[in-house]
Amino acid sequence: MSDQYNTRTQMRPTDSPGAGGLRVFLAAQVAWLVVTVPLVTAFGITGVESLFVLVFVGWLSASVLFHPVTATPRWWRVSVWITRVGFVVLGYLVFLRARGLGLV
Repeated sequence: MSDQYNTRTQMRPTDSPGAGGLRVFLAAQVAWLVVTVPLVTAFGITGVESLFVLVFVGWLSASVLFHPVTATPRWWRVSVWITRVGFVVLGYLVFLRARGLGLV
């Protein structure tokens, strides 16, 4: 059984703790921004809050799609903290919008 486990783990694609995963992650984020920001700007959606939500959705999508499977590299730990800060900012923006609508 040990030989089967070793064979399966060797066949699995692994994320190196190096910059390979980071490059793909950042490329996906940049591609998202290059496509979506001009598109929504063309529709006249230029509010800072709206653009932040757009960027944050792209960040979360890239995080879900390209998370490291076998290792936890340093860039991923930094990414997790950026995501946490993004959720705090998003919560604050929702609070401001609710207060502006008179819900709070």
